[in-house]
Amino acid sequence: ENRGFAMGSGASSLADATSQQLSTVVAELSLEQRQKLRSAVEILEALEPGLSLRSVLSGEVVKVQASKDWTYRELSQALQGKLQAQKQVVKFHKFHAEVMDEYSSLEELGVDVTGSLLFSLCDLPPAELLEVSTEALGRIQKSDIFELKAMVRPYKASQRCMEAVALLLQKQGCDWQELKQLLTPELLQQVQAIDTVSDEVLVQLQWYIKHPDCEMDKIKHTTSACVVGLWHWVLAVNAKSLAKHHKARTDHGVRT
Repeated sequence: ENRGFAMGSGASSLADATSQQLSTVVAELSLEQRQKLRSAVEILEALEPGLSLRSVLSGEVVKVQASKDWTYRELSQALQGKLQAQKQVVKFHKFHAEVMDEYSSLEELGVDVTGSLLFSLCDLPPAELLEVSTEALGRIQKSDIFELKAMVRPYKASQRCMEAVALLLQKQGCDWQELKQLLTPELLQQVQAIDTVSDEVLVQLQWYIKHPDCEMDKIKHTTSACVVGLWHWVLAVNAKSLAKHHKARTDHGVRT
C-alpha cells in the first residue's frame, strides 16, 4: 500500500525523508506493517560492516565498530551502551562453552572485527567476606604522590591502579599523561569522600579487580606507597559496593 510510504513536503523516497516525516509515517502504519518494517531494519543492520554480537539468550544481534586491539573492556562498554545494560556484567563467547579471555585483544584471540561473537549477561559477583583495610591509604604522604607523578614509564600495576582510581572518581583517562593530572595534593581528600559507587561504575570496575597486573604481589612490587594505598582503597570501595548491591537485590526479593 503506497499510502504508508507517502512522505509529503517534496520528499520522494524514504532516503530523502526527515526524521519527523518518518515518525509521522510510522505512527500511521498497522501492527503488521510495523513488524515488516522492523524486519527490514534488522536486515539492513545485519548488512552493515562491523563485529556482530549475538545474545545467547534472545538471539538479538548488536553491531559495534570494533578495533583489533580492543579487549573485553572496550567491547563490553560498546555493547552495554547500545543495550542500556550498564548494571549487568557481560561475558563474551567465541563458542557457547568458551568464555573470551578478558585481557587479550581481539587480534590475539583470532577474532575478526567483521566477524561475530556470542554474549551473555549476568549479575555482579558475590560480595567478598573479608574486610579490606584502608590503613595504607592514610600512610600516603604528599611526597609519595609527587614521586609517582614524576614517573615517565610507570609499572603496569601503577598504570592500572590509576585507571581504576580515575574510574571511581568519574574522571576520563587511560593515558598516563592524563592520569598524572589526578596526582595532586587534593587526591587523598577526593578518594576519602567516596565510600561506594553506582552499579554502572561497579560493573566496569570488575575488569580491574581481576586484572593480572593488579595482583597484590605486583601492586607491592611497585614499591610505591601511593599505589599500594590507593589500590587498597579501590578494593575497599569494590567490597562495600558489592555488599550494597546484593543487599539491595535481597531487600527487593531478587535472588543473587
